Amino acid sequence: MTPVPDIRTRTDRTLVRRCLGGDELAQTELVRRYRKPMENLVHMMVGNRQTAADLVQEAFFKAFKKLGTFRPDAALPPWLFKIAQRTALDHLRRQELETVSLDGAADWISGGELPPLEIPDPDLTPSRRVVIKEAEGAVEKAIKQLSPRLQACVLLHFVQDKSYEEIGELLDLPAATIRKYMKRAQSIMRKKLFGTPGFTNPPRRPLRNTSRDE
Repeated sequence: MTPVPDIRTRTDRTLVRRCLGGDELAQTELVRRYRKPMENLVHMMVGNRQTAADLVQEAFFKAFKKLGTFRPDAALPPWLFKIAQRTALDHLRRQELETVSLDGAADWISGGELPPLEIPDPDLTPSRRVVIKEAEGAVEKAIKQLSPRLQACVLLHFVQDKSYEEIGELLDLPAATIRKYMKRAQSIMRKKLFGTPGFTNPPRRPLRNTSRDE
């Protein structure tokens, strides 16, 4: 009698074919192979191990649901990692952006010419607190209105404190491209935000990038 090969010796392509046939053991093996590296990637993006584990579980659910769209001649890991990456970015977009530094974002948007907004403290007048609250909401709204790619760059930079080089590694893009995306996001948000509470008229001289990467 011919021994049945251990499922751990099967190729990704074979496991994908078996998954499409409803083989739960094949699904379990793919999760075993790629869960850890996917969690490491997502953890670098969201900064929390438990959140990363939850998001990777969600990413596997999405992957198995759309496995029929996977090209048999393609490599499986990049496909899975891209789904995990998008799932993590969706998570960052859903956040209330409470961890965004309002002073830093405002200064960046204005090209370094906007006076920093005051950090709330007990001595603030009610009217000033209203202005700060409205400014925070305006920054959050402006970020959410960016295109997915620009939004991802801004969120990773301000929420997760990633450098342009680190963002480039996560999104598989050159740092120069990330710098260009950030400049574009800066220009878009500047137009949206000036004139709203807490922001002044735009400066006359061209924008300059205040990132630590330049």
